[in-house]
Amino acid sequence: MSQQSATYSSHRGINSFKVIIGVAPNAVITYVSNHCTGVRPPQSLNYQDIVLADKGFLIQDIVPHGVSVNIPPFLNKGAFTGSVAKATKAIGRYCIYVERVNARLKDSRILAFIPSYLRCYSDILLQLCATPVNLQFPLVKEGCEDRVF
Repeated sequence: MSQQSATYSSHRGINSFKVIIGVAPNAVITYVSNHCTGVRPPQSLNYQDIVLADKGFLIQDIVPHGVSVNIPPFLNKGAFTGSVAKATKAIGRYCIYVERVNARLKDSRILAFIPSYLRCYSDILLQLCATPVNLQFPLVKEGCEDRVF
């Protein structure tokens, strides 16, 4: 029962697994962690890696030294300065790719509902579902101008 309560999301009203998905700038999945039930330091992050996170995703305190955490600034009052607007645009460009990759992964029917007797295989199922995402039509068109799809 304690494992089930650790995976319960009051926001979504269901039990869900948390995983870390590594996405390269060209929108290719490069890493899929094993599922976890709480906040833990990601052992897969290395020096000079960059992490994109949303507001409310408190990861600054648990990432290793030398890992850059980029959270897009959120407008409270007034307008962004020129430098903040430029940084927001650069970060946002890649956040869109990450969100689209995550959406493709979540579209997998296998991951929609994992029966209790298959939960011990959830890490393997996630790895298997992440592989075809990289084989789908590319999200980033840069570098693909000479290819016909």
